[in-house]
Amino acid sequence: MLIRIIIVNFHSDSYVIKSIESLFFNDFPDNASLYIDIVDNSRSFDPESIPKNNKKSNIFIRHIKPVFNLGFYNSAHQVVSSSLVADFTVVANPDIEYASDFVRNLISNPLLDNPIVIGPSIYSGGADQNPQILKRPSKTYHEFMKIIYAFNMFYAVYDLLSKIKSWMVGFCSNNCPKALNLKSQTNALLNTDVATPIYAPHGSCVIVNKCALQHGIDFKHFSFLFGETIMLAEKCLNFGVPIYHISRLRVFHSRHASTGSVIRDSRIVRHQFYACSHILKLYY
Repeated sequence: MLIRIIIVNFHSDSYVIKSIESLFFNDFPDNASLYIDIVDNSRSFDPESIPKNNKKSNIFIRHIKPVFNLGFYNSAHQVVSSSLVADFTVVANPDIEYASDFVRNLISNPLLDNPIVIGPSIYSGGADQNPQILKRPSKTYHEFMKIIYAFNMFYAVYDLLSKIKSWMVGFCSNNCPKALNLKSQTNALLNTDVATPIYAPHGSCVIVNKCALQHGIDFKHFSFLFGETIMLAEKCLNFGVPIYHISRLRVFHSRHASTGSVIRDSRIVRHQFYACSHILKLYY
């Protein structure tokens, strides 16, 4: 059993270290091998800072320094297309840390022999960011988002409201009686392989199994950044590969650590605008 975790780094060096260290604390069988590929699109990352693996002999780390920064999914695509196909390929932001049972729960998944794309439970601020999108968005939705991304001020307001909403959801999930009851029910599900079909997972951590790759799913992306989850969802629709949210698979996300502040860098908004334009052109 081979699991490949691709960490695409861009000026998030300290998070890369934390992500790798969280994988060192994973407990999984000796017949499974974990390959950690760090695609380093940063100019400041020191390969010597990569923590040494003194716990397991079946964890292998590779530092990859591309000639050009290809962006998030295209960097992952280059690794996948030039490497041995893994039973599971995880593509993740550098600001993802993994629960200690993540690898064990992944390889014990009963859906291993079927083509599948998985969105794990991604906890940020007390709330699960998955499922990201349950149903396919309408063309009107993407046209609206294109307007939002066209103006920095529009997006700044939109982003602020989204953060307030996320904080309120996290607060309520930890303090409201009904939410606490729901949370206890959810915790009971963490020990089961409950798979909820969804349209698209949150893009910070996505899992694709070997069968899905053999069915034509890949990470080749039309944009440098953003729109990845829609692209992946549309490829899955085209090839008949289901996407599931599986709550038993847990990771923890330091949100926006890998992209920074929109206020500080308007290029982020510009990439989102271009991605939205491509989505409308290609899929609608």
